[in-house]
Amino acid sequence: MLAIIFVLALVCALLAYLLIGKDKKNSKLLVENSALNSRLETLKEISDIAVADSKNVVLEDSDARQKPLDIASVRTALRFNGFTPEIPDTNEPNVVLFKEGNTQLRFNAQNLPFVSLEVGFGLDNTKDEALLRQAASEVTSHMYIGKVEIVDNAEAIIFSAEFLCDSYVYLRDNFKQYLGILHSANDRFFEVYNILTEKQKEEREAVFSGRSFVQSSQQNKVQS
Repeated sequence: MLAIIFVLALVCALLAYLLIGKDKKNSKLLVENSALNSRLETLKEISDIAVADSKNVVLEDSDARQKPLDIASVRTALRFNGFTPEIPDTNEPNVVLFKEGNTQLRFNAQNLPFVSLEVGFGLDNTKDEALLRQAASEVTSHMYIGKVEIVDNAEAIIFSAEFLCDSYVYLRDNFKQYLGILHSANDRFFEVYNILTEKQKEEREAVFSGRSFVQSSQQNKVQS
């Protein structure tokens, strides 16, 4: 009787061992299966996002080429180029203000399709007004698109880039090029002003030293 009980106990123990092993194996398989399903779902999400992005690019490009140039699309073009348009001013609804660093600029769209980029600075009273206006005139006449204007009594200076823009896509793709014209006009203006200032200084020194070109010409004229 004891032998039979021992055998039955041994069989039960064996069955329990097998069942535990099977449960562990099933648990491991469930974990592996869950991980595999998770990876598959992740890959599917990535694939879906890629397809969606591809469709969005095509749609964006198609929409962009049909988008007219108006004040709303001007603001969109600025954002596309990394700038943040400021809140519209009700007094100037067709002017968009934005900043490049700490410098505020204006995009003037009041006369579409003719537009202009503008930036202004104050001038101190140590500058020679006549030379300022001469430098502004010289830069404007040579740059064509880039313009320089001395306002009031040489209290301020305005740099601008004026151009014809008949589509959103053109503005979007060429905006930074016209912004670069403003920088070039700025650099060129002060370069010319410094040259004119130095030339004026040399001429005055020549007059006081008796070596001026004007005096020499007058002397030659008298002698002739």
